[in-house]
Amino acid sequence: MNRNGPTAANRLGCSRLTQFRGVLACAALLFLVGQATLPVRANEAPSASSAPTLDVRVTFENKPVAGAQVVAIDVDNRIRAVTDREGKAQLQLAADGKINRIVVLDPKLGLGGRSFGPRTVPTPPGTVLELPLAAAQPHTIRVIDDKGKAVRLASISVSSVAIEKGWLQTDVLEAARLHTDSRGEVRVPWIPRDVKSVGVDFTDDRWKLDQVDRSTPGRAVTTVTARRLHPVDGRLSLPDGSSPEGLLITGTGIGPSARGHNPSAYVRRDGTFTLYVAADHAYSLCLVDDKWASDSWTGVIFTNEEATPKELNFVAYPAIRLSVRVTRGPKHEPVEGAWVNVRSGDQFWWQGARGERQIGDGGPQRGLYTTKDGRAQFAVGKGKHEVFMATANWRQGRTINVPSSEPVTVEFYRPWTDKRTIAGRLISQRLPHKAGLGTVVRAWDPARPQITAEAAVSPDGRFTLAIDARNVYLLAVDPSKLLSGASAVSTAATADLELTPTGSVSGLVVDLNGHPLAGQGIQVGLDSPDDLMWQIVLQSTTSDERGQFKFDSVPSQMRLVICAGTPASARGAAFSKRSDNFQAHSLRDIFLEPGEVRENVRLVRRAGR
Repeated sequence: MNRNGPTAANRLGCSRLTQFRGVLACAALLFLVGQATLPVRANEAPSASSAPTLDVRVTFENKPVAGAQVVAIDVDNRIRAVTDREGKAQLQLAADGKINRIVVLDPKLGLGGRSFGPRTVPTPPGTVLELPLAAAQPHTIRVIDDKGKAVRLASISVSSVAIEKGWLQTDVLEAARLHTDSRGEVRVPWIPRDVKSVGVDFTDDRWKLDQVDRSTPGRAVTTVTARRLHPVDGRLSLPDGSSPEGLLITGTGIGPSARGHNPSAYVRRDGTFTLYVAADHAYSLCLVDDKWASDSWTGVIFTNEEATPKELNFVAYPAIRLSVRVTRGPKHEPVEGAWVNVRSGDQFWWQGARGERQIGDGGPQRGLYTTKDGRAQFAVGKGKHEVFMATANWRQGRTINVPSSEPVTVEFYRPWTDKRTIAGRLISQRLPHKAGLGTVVRAWDPARPQITAEAAVSPDGRFTLAIDARNVYLLAVDPSKLLSGASAVSTAATADLELTPTGSVSGLVVDLNGHPLAGQGIQVGLDSPDDLMWQIVLQSTTSDERGQFKFDSVPSQMRLVICAGTPASARGAAFSKRSDNFQAHSLRDIFLEPGEVRENVRLVRRAGR
């Protein structure tokens, strides 16, 4: 594999999350966010004496904070409270006591909270959730257009804040809704001092977000580049001639920048609607409703601000019922609370303003959690749809085609109730291998390396392990006899691992001028064709005062990646997942033959790293 092109550069970003292709990436993010992408009106959860409660305590520098705003987020519900003199507040939750996130704010002191990902019971009954505020530092958000001019009086929202311990959803706070001044700037006093990034959204129909520049070291400034939106009229008609008032036309758009666009418009009584869209953006749009649906409209609405927009006409027909069921185990037991995301629309080709031919991949998305019977029900139109499901350690996607008005059922199923069991034995030179001192067998899910298991290894070399993963990567290491072996396992319940002699690797870390770099962290990790398993660290060390490093026992006959980075203290321990705090600045592929001694490997620190 050649890592000298864009792929190598992309992989140097050590804050990169495990990536999914296409809809899986976006749907996985929606699963973590825990809410649908369609515009919804937040529901304030009704108070009920029988409903479970969540007790919280807000502090700043270990002292209680009175009058702090507390918002618990449960899909599209917002449960609000204000702390008392002791910094305490009680929130009435839904019947199952689960939420996605919680955020707290004192505009003068700072921000705090927790993100739980999928709906979770945040604390055991009878306990108090402690929520400390992070010290604030005034932060400036500067908004400019694509020509570098200040965007004045723009309505924006501070949608999220990323800190060292995770990210907080802030768009539920009144204080997050702001306007830029005459210089295109707004000063936010409550952003945490240790903020890693600030998410910004536009809340008016004049602008869309094109990019966010967070590359201003040492300055509390986030620069947002915006693109102007323009009104485009359209029409929706119903087959029975009735008024379509209140129905929703929505979808997604992609353009020259990495940031997409999600326009939406409610239809008027006469069937007309107005969407605000960007030039040189390709859109995938359709009607989304519980009763009605339409075919998708795809293409570029207009190429530049002087061009005439294309007409947007939709004809509604009765929506088709899509039932998604999630089950597992020999008896197909239903899985409650699994997140199911449906994206409507197929890939399409479009031509940009410069004549380049590009592929579009969008469409509106909706998300629901499965009920007690393991089902999530959607209303869709004809055509292709991407269905994604996520729960605990299980994530899976599928493309389906809805050819007619007949209801469609999709089932996601795993045959094991909790974890699958894999049994095997170690083999050396085609004979059973007796385990040596310190022999280990580890397993990972190649698509999600954070899902891991360690096998129980008996002295005769037999092993068993349990893991909740459809595909498994096995690695065995016998350090006392300098042997290792690996294998990929899909549906099999047994697997033998052939062990071969390990090799060694040594070399030098240098800068672009060839000068040795001391104190650099060096890691050897697993590699795989999908670029995900390299996040698993097998061994690590630090370069000495002459920039030299050495690994005495490196697994052979398997794809590996060796990388250098900083800080050295963040380098991973054996078999750990690579830390996001370890910033890699150079890497190389390694494939050793049994017993090979690889010397003089040079790791050259890239410019700007």
